Amino acid sequence: MELKKQLAQSLACELQKKGKEIDPVRVFAEKMRDHKELESRWAVLQEARVEYFKGKDFVALLRAHPELLKPLAIESTTEDMEMEIGNLLLRRKLIVRCDRVLKTVRPGKTKLSKWPARIEFFPVCQNFPSEPRLTKS
Repeated sequence: MELKKQLAQSLACELQKKGKEIDPVRVFAEKMRDHKELESRWAVLQEARVEYFKGKDFVALLRAHPELLKPLAIESTTEDMEMEIGNLLLRRKLIVRCDRVLKTVRPGKTKLSKWPARIEFFPVCQNFPSEPRLTKS
């Protein structure tokens, strides 16, 4: 993990030297992706393996660790700050809203899996919820 942080810092320094601006939203998304407390799993999304997490876990992590908002230079002043950040990440296409493919219980089982192996894009809108799954791009 330390190696990943060092590589990210060296890449950021190189970009600054070349005159390219660093996108604070992308830096924030990478920090969230690498955070140990955000539980994520792997699934198949349109024949590609993706890593995904639950929206309610994302909101809980932001509430528990407000220091993660430092790259965004936003102070958590409003109650819906987590939803605003989630919608920002969705608009930038750094995360995508998804839902499970199989919505019925398989024969012989009593309940649905908490972490489905196959997911699909959410068909209606791409607003940040607290329940459906989100993939990390």
